[in-house]
Amino acid sequence: MQHFKALLIMMMLFVSFPIFSTHSSMALTNTKQSSYVNAQTTTRRDAIISYIQALYSANEGAFYSSLSDWPTDPRIMSYHDVIDVYDPILTLSLLDATTAFDISNCSVFLKSLINPPSEVESLGPVNFSRITSFQVTISKAVVDAFELVGISENLDEDDFESFIRHSQRSSGGFSDNPWDTFLEEDIIATYSALYTLEYFDRLDAIDQSSALSYILSCYSNGGFSSIAGGEPTPDYVPLGLMGLEILGALDTIDRDEVISFELASWDNDTGSVYDGTIVDVERVVWSLSILNALDQIDVEATVSWVLSRQSSAYGEFLPFPYADLGDERLEWARAAVHILALLGRLDVLDQEFTVYMTPVHTIPQAYYDFISRHFPSTTTTTGSNGYIVWPRFDLSAFVGSLVPSFLIIVVLSPAMYWVCSERQEKKARLQERKKRKPGSKL
Repeated sequence: MQHFKALLIMMMLFVSFPIFSTHSSMALTNTKQSSYVNAQTTTRRDAIISYIQALYSANEGAFYSSLSDWPTDPRIMSYHDVIDVYDPILTLSLLDATTAFDISNCSVFLKSLINPPSEVESLGPVNFSRITSFQVTISKAVVDAFELVGISENLDEDDFESFIRHSQRSSGGFSDNPWDTFLEEDIIATYSALYTLEYFDRLDAIDQSSALSYILSCYSNGGFSSIAGGEPTPDYVPLGLMGLEILGALDTIDRDEVISFELASWDNDTGSVYDGTIVDVERVVWSLSILNALDQIDVEATVSWVLSRQSSAYGEFLPFPYADLGDERLEWARAAVHILALLGRLDVLDQEFTVYMTPVHTIPQAYYDFISRHFPSTTTTTGSNGYIVWPRFDLSAFVGSLVPSFLIIVVLSPAMYWVCSERQEKKARLQERKKRKPGSKL
């Protein structure tokens, strides 16, 4: 979900928030009571499904990103987006569990993001959220999300093709939209564009040879960077490889060099990446899978490492060893399941697993504190179409909440100005001295 744009971001610089909250519990279904008080025994797979279900907001047709995620609220421009459907449904799909609970409202939510023909030219075919227009970067997530919930027939292929085709730059790469010429093309948007056009069987609509040239310009020393000529990192290697694969050009790079690049950050003893998160592990495994090089790592060590990231608290996943329970995110569960799928080891999720508390999404106190502090007199209403409309709020109270921060700035400004001016004068005198000939008087 998107949080705190523009002025709200500036406001938050002066506010401290508690990060995590305690979550209540309720009975798990399809589990048996264990010998531990308040603990229940299930399987790893069912624990993940229960965790994802706890994140589901049925009336909104989308999922929260964590058990303590802030709710949708127009006052802080916080709304669900396409990723809030794509990530959880993809994970459920890998677990063969898309019918584990009713997710039909996801279709309603996604359809609500489709733009009418009169707005496609300016906003794109499908909005990312209710306040964010379409971007090439998220086109893959959009088509996959619609496919996963079975409503892909609602997507207009011509609209997608036109938007993406006009987003291709002279370098061959793609930027996020056609009209902002200052946006730099990057490998994320380029891969997403290629994937989407291949999905619609429309690759012939673009200059594929220049797209290939752009991807190769992001390649160096066995890795890929986000932009042409940038520093390669393991983060972008799967995107580069899949982009080349779509263009039928995977043989244009040195396979062994890429493998060596990926293994440079790999700890084979633990089956993970040095000082990395579970997403970092996912990207390396993903790259090696594309290159048919999984035999280069200890698969069982990686499986054990992934399983050790699943917490018995709620059945959630944590990003790295010794992470706090409050660090749980849906993203970690998605990455874990994807890794096991790439390794062909989803079977390990059928192991018995003890969960001590039932996962429940709980709005954190930090949200209430923030709203109370900055929007003390607001009310939120829902329109006839089900959309939350902009709230009425006390402007004077809002501005008044900013006064202390502005006073601090006003008080400190003269001193800061004096310090900066003094430094500039010293720098100017030093430069003048350097210009004088040796031996001249200062």
